[in-house]
Amino acid sequence: MMFLSKIYKNLNFIISFAIFFRILVFILAIFINPQDQKKNSLSPLVEQKGIDTPFYQKAAEEYKNYGLRIIYKKTKFFLDELSADPSKASSVEPSKMSPLPLFPLTLIAFDYKQGNTLPLAILYLIMSIAFCIIWLKWLSEKGLPKWSLWIFTIIPGPIYYMLAISTDLMFALFFSIFFTSYFKTNNKEKDYVWIFALICMTFLRPNVISVILFVLFDKIFFSKKTLNIKNIKFIFLANATFIIWAIKSFHYFLVFIGHNLNIDYFGIQHSEYFEGIFNELPQFLNKVISVISLTLAKVFYFVGIRPSWSEIPGYVLFIRSFAGVFLLPGIIYLYIKGDTRIKILFSFFILPILLVVTQDRYNLPVLPILYFYGIIFFKQFFLKAELVNLKKINQKQKFK
Repeated sequence: MMFLSKIYKNLNFIISFAIFFRILVFILAIFINPQDQKKNSLSPLVEQKGIDTPFYQKAAEEYKNYGLRIIYKKTKFFLDELSADPSKASSVEPSKMSPLPLFPLTLIAFDYKQGNTLPLAILYLIMSIAFCIIWLKWLSEKGLPKWSLWIFTIIPGPIYYMLAISTDLMFALFFSIFFTSYFKTNNKEKDYVWIFALICMTFLRPNVISVILFVLFDKIFFSKKTLNIKNIKFIFLANATFIIWAIKSFHYFLVFIGHNLNIDYFGIQHSEYFEGIFNELPQFLNKVISVISLTLAKVFYFVGIRPSWSEIPGYVLFIRSFAGVFLLPGIIYLYIKGDTRIKILFSFFILPILLVVTQDRYNLPVLPILYFYGIIFFKQFFLKAELVNLKKINQKQKFK
């Protein structure tokens, strides 16, 4: 029993289990050939066709043919078309977008195609392990109980995106490096670590804009250091990067805004929320409460507590929604008692997601942070419940 207790409490054993579990899932996926909700194979031996990997495969071919010029070429074409006819803004097609280069170049570097999928799949296995180790150490340093660390090792989201080759896990890994180094409490960590991670995110996904905005805001309003030439140069460079990437990512935003209009949340169309879904109320109040309801619905979708967009078994839906049990209370606790700077970072992060098609795949970078605050929420809740019960017991004993 003492030996089992040591295993249970030892962080190295928890990390070892996390590594073993991911390798086991990876191997089983080769033999079992699991499928996503669209019946696409998730086997490491099969070229991934789910999520948006085919879009990036096509982009990889364009990068081969045109190099980095394709970014300028497609962005300029979009802006010229938009200035000629602004009404086309809401009907931008994904084919007119050129994704940021890091993921397409990764596909090229690993020659990712049917018959040669294993090298990149192994890289994603390594990234999944690294992602889990980084956050397990952070969660442990923050004093979370060991049972919560064991649960974290088997949360489905990070494991699913280990198999589903996409930008999701890669971006989440770089974000984890950025976050854990940027918020390091001791000053031994060098700036180059989080700057390197930020640069990698900058060439990976447009929502890095949220992170750049946070860094600018944090450096200006929360930095304990006085603004010297070095800091001013960094702020200027970050501003310039933000403006360039905002222009580059504008068509991304329009595409997702356009798709957002055709999505329903809990069976109600996006447009219906804005028209008002509480018709028995006065018109103004109807629209205000309806928009608030839409926001709340999107938050539920963001944490994964949502119905399926396709027919999947109930147990699969439950497993997928499992993390949301911790993430939703985590958002609540973060805004009530969380660290102010983390609160601001999360606000910058989630705002554009709430404006477009909101999906649980977008929570992966901040999942461990929300999980941390969710565990604290439950600890506080059960502690208060226990105190209330003790008071009731004491009062009964006094009356006796």
